[in-house]
Amino acid sequence: ITINSDTVGWVKIPGTNIDYPVLQENPNGGYMNQYYLNRDINKQTSKNGVIFADFRTVFGTKNTMSKNTVLYGHNWTNISANPRIGNEEDVMFAQLTGYHHLDFAKEHPYIYFNSLSKDMVWVVFAAFYTHINFNYIDPNPTDAEFKNIINGAKERSEHIFDVDVNTSDKILTLSTCTRRFKNLGDKQRFVVMARLLRADETTNDKIS
Repeated sequence: ITINSDTVGWVKIPGTNIDYPVLQENPNGGYMNQYYLNRDINKQTSKNGVIFADFRTVFGTKNTMSKNTVLYGHNWTNISANPRIGNEEDVMFAQLTGYHHLDFAKEHPYIYFNSLSKDMVWVVFAAFYTHINFNYIDPNPTDAEFKNIINGAKERSEHIFDVDVNTSDKILTLSTCTRRFKNLGDKQRFVVMARLLRADETTNDKIS
């Protein structure tokens, strides 16, 4: 039963408490990704907000969905230069920064994002810190822009993931706040990117 008609899917990272519905504001509402920033699933005021999709993201089949499914979530409690792992007080995307640590990244290679019409598994290919001037949040880039997003993510990544990604793939972007760099204030983000498993791949495949 859906308690909010703005629900577009569910995101889960096994081994973390990231296991939440994903909301998306009305793209014609004029809120520009601000509606769910401080509202809960019942549309009531909430500091923690919800996990929400960029208002420009298109959902549907593999062929019709956006090239880059962009999801946002708050991180109020795990923003240091050396993030902790697995604290229950770290809600929404606060445990996402665990990907800062190589062992954590190796142990959590897959993200499950299921739209209302399809179950989908995504394999992580980058985890990085960035200034917001890197336009990684465009859901519908041109092929050239998409290539820049993929390459920019890999170049910034804290770890090298042995995962091939190209412009024919669909990717998932999870973005949250950090304060790793004191001089950047609220202009910095921690981002994890994953690509949709290809038809010939399974979660039993070895991921380096």
